[in-house]
Amino acid sequence: MVEDSTCVMDYTSEFTTYEIFKNRNALCNWARDVGRRNGLVIVIKRSDSGSGRKERVTLGCERGGHYRNMNKNSETQTDKKRKRETGTKKCGCPFALKGSKLPNDNWMLTVFCGVHNHPAAKHLEGHSFVGRLSQEETSLLVDLSKTMVRPKEILSTLKQNDVLNVSTIKTIYNARQIWP
Repeated sequence: MVEDSTCVMDYTSEFTTYEIFKNRNALCNWARDVGRRNGLVIVIKRSDSGSGRKERVTLGCERGGHYRNMNKNSETQTDKKRKRETGTKKCGCPFALKGSKLPNDNWMLTVFCGVHNHPAAKHLEGHSFVGRLSQEETSLLVDLSKTMVRPKEILSTLKQNDVLNVSTIKTIYNARQIWP
């Protein structure tokens, strides 16, 4: 899917914060919540656990980067088979946030590039990363499933508890398969 390259959305002010986070998860959750409120999906692009260097994490837009064909035989079989048409949500979005660990084990977030080259999503339903269930939601799902509550009612309960929840009924069915 090719986006119009003239579409530039600057979200630097939304992600600029002087807050010091207690840990890496708090930093990532804050960035994802801000992204979700603005119609963006924020994912971890790169992570460095330290090992001689300062711990850091790079967050970016899920649409950053480009599609990579992972088919090993794509070059050798082009003559034999017609190349499969694929669609991708990747459009080379340059958005990047840098999180770094401070000497006192707290974390700080800086905006490296606050620009997106695509419009924000109007509805985040259907985005696999945003639709994931948190640990609390998963435990609630397990408890409700044990009491024989229907998946439709489980989904409505989850959505009542969290206004920003964009899970679908398919997410509920998949989670029930994993947690019998």
